[in-house]
Amino acid sequence: MFGWIKNAVGSIAGWLGDGIGSLFNWLLGGVATIFTKIVDAANGFWDVLDSLWTFAVGFKDSLFGLFSAFFPFVPAPVMTVISLGLLAVLIAGIVKKVRKE
Repeated sequence: MFGWIKNAVGSIAGWLGDGIGSLFNWLLGGVATIFTKIVDAANGFWDVLDSLWTFAVGFKDSLFGLFSAFFPFVPAPVMTVISLGLLAVLIAGIVKKVRKE
């Protein structure tokens, strides 16, 4: 006699359970997607920084080699100080240009 009530309540509970389960699945899927995007962006950012660092080190080595080739009579420690000074002036100029002061 009350079997239809039991079936109706069971159907509603099953429907709500599926709805809540799919809601949590949707939320966790969205959070996972956002986290994945953040990690991918961070990896791209570090790749750019790594490329810039590699370029800067190569540029410094090339600059030191150039000065050593043009001025072979200058001792190596003096040439290092001169090269680092010129590199500092170059970096200061770039910073000043970027800041537009």
